This record gives sequence, structure tokens and C-alpha cells, in this order.
Amino acid sequence: MMVTPETDRREDARMIGAGAPPALAVAGPTPGRVEIVLRCGRRVIAEGGVDIDVMLKLARGLEALR
Repeated sequence: MMVTPETDRREDARMIGAGAPPALAVAGPTPGRVEIVLRCGRRVIAEGGVDIDVMLKLARGLEALR
């Protein structure tokens, strides 16, 4: 799992424009990969078998620390 501060604003806009809530944009561009973009611009990326509920709890916890 990676958490990176870099963001591609066009990709963020695409995910939000696709109907994801602006607070937490979630995209799964490739099978086995989950990418969550937080409001602060951080990305949480996991590849392989991941538990989506755990990933969302992690993302919400990171948002709460902001």
C-alpha cells in the first residue's frame, strides 16, 4: 500500500465528475487496484486482494487527522 502526496488534478476531476462524492473520490482503474484520493490531495493506493471496507476506514481516519 502507498500513500503519496502527489495528485493529477485532471484525474481527480474525472473521478469526481463521474459521480464520486467530492469528499472522497474512489476509483478502481485496473482489476486488483484500489485508489482513493482524499480531500487534502493524498492518495491511498492498494494493489492485490484488498478489503474495501478497511481501505475506506483507513481513508476516513486519515481525513480525520487533517
